[in-house]
Amino acid sequence: MASILALAFMLPTARIRCFFWFLVYFKVFRIPAIILAAWYLGWDIYEMSLYGNESYINYAAHISGAAIGAIFGIWFLLFRKDKLLDHNYHL
Repeated sequence: MASILALAFMLPTARIRCFFWFLVYFKVFRIPAIILAAWYLGWDIYEMSLYGNESYINYAAHISGAAIGAIFGIWFLLFRKDKLLDHNYHL
């Protein structure tokens, strides 16, 4: 979750390829990173409010990871924006 939010803040219009299937129907589509991040985060918040502690998934860890990713993405965007355009930069 942290990596999705970091990407959404650093490159919000980046198109992420998603795969969808239902029985025999298959579809590959591209969605902007910011929309995918909002969907994942919203889904985790919704399920945390629905299930709470009754689930085996730690939604608080997902949401706090998203917050850390958002902080990292904002920091990188503010102080290292020149590195976003440099394709030879490695973390």
